[in-house]
Amino acid sequence: MRGISFKAPNKYGHILIDILNGVDLNLFQWNVMQADIIWSIPQKGLSSFFDVEQNISGSELIKQITKDDYYVLFIVLKAFPLDSKIMEINNYRDFLHSDCQLALLIYDVTNVEIYCKEDRLLKIITDNIINNGYSQIEEITEENNLRTEFYVL
Repeated sequence: MRGISFKAPNKYGHILIDILNGVDLNLFQWNVMQADIIWSIPQKGLSSFFDVEQNISGSELIKQITKDDYYVLFIVLKAFPLDSKIMEINNYRDFLHSDCQLALLIYDVTNVEIYCKEDRLLKIITDNIINNGYSQIEEITEENNLRTEFYVL
């Protein structure tokens, strides 16, 4: 199994913390790519809480994803161990051959794919998804994975 996919609700909320709750985010450095996330309450001139591309700590990620409600249009979020080098990951093969432990892709607001190397993390995330009532949960396997690139635009 490569990961899981599911449908998220088309609404403001805290989807990223809903998905990642129980994962020790401070064990990773986070690479944010292709993000467009909108606050429910406009923040002093900011429409999205991530720059186009940036690397952030687990504590900064926690701070951002637990604030006011937000609406995720799209995001590519990758977790790298603290002592590893963040590198570009273009596809599943790159993911396998990197130190990246988790890749979370949200696109078209409701489509979510999570690729994960560690079974324990994937179990935590899967339990979160089930407990939050997300729909159309499916395993991503070699046979049904049509994704050729880790991009959402």
